[in-house]
Amino acid sequence: MQVKTLIPIYLIGLPMKAHESNQDSPSRQDYGQMWQTFESSEFYDKIPNKIGNEILAVYHSYDEDFEGSFRYFVGCKVIQGTEVPDGMDSFEIPAGNYAKFMVHGEIPECTAAAWKSIGDANLNRALIVDFEVYDERSADRNNAEIDIYLSVKD
Repeated sequence: MQVKTLIPIYLIGLPMKAHESNQDSPSRQDYGQMWQTFESSEFYDKIPNKIGNEILAVYHSYDEDFEGSFRYFVGCKVIQGTEVPDGMDSFEIPAGNYAKFMVHGEIPECTAAAWKSIGDANLNRALIVDFEVYDERSADRNNAEIDIYLSVKD
């Protein structure tokens, strides 16, 4: 793990309409459906002014802690001020300090295991925004590399 200071990141994509929860892992099914919608409906291709080919999965608006409810957003980095296409939304990952973890393995098992170990770790989490980065290193779902960023307190 390393801590990085990030500037704001602007995204366009799809928000999960309801709060999710990590209790009993019901959210995993919802994530999968949302990813299918994002990819099969060609939302990715409709996002203008993309900065790179990465897809970010964002966890935010935590109720109390990382095991409570939260909001979820899937999208791509864009130039600030990019017009949001119909049927999509925008999201800003705020500037701040983020602990970065690299995850290797089969998707979604490797990310689920990483989040469990992160939850068990004694980190000084800010619980503002956490996100996963999927890029060319995660194209092979059986042998993927994914970056996970957690907002941490100064």
